[in-house]
Amino acid sequence: MPVDQYVAHHNNQEIRVENTWFAGARLYIDDRLMDRTSAFTVFKKRIVLRARLSNQEDAPTIEVMARSGLIRVFFQLLVDDKEIAFAHA
Repeated sequence: MPVDQYVAHHNNQEIRVENTWFAGARLYIDDRLMDRTSAFTVFKKRIVLRARLSNQEDAPTIEVMARSGLIRVFFQLLVDDKEIAFAHA
């Protein structure tokens, strides 16, 4: 099953989103699975994955927004409401 991967780094931590056609999307922080969704189609951009960078209450919040195109899903990464660039791996 093909997997699309998107990677970003924030405060020396790796943030990775993996998306597949049949298993949905998963959010990893430093290789730890933090959130997942099996939503297949998101025509309007919305938050589909969310986690904190650490277990501390004041840790930055990670949010992944998604929107479906005709043949692929487009992702946007936010850390405390600020966009962070994703690299397609």
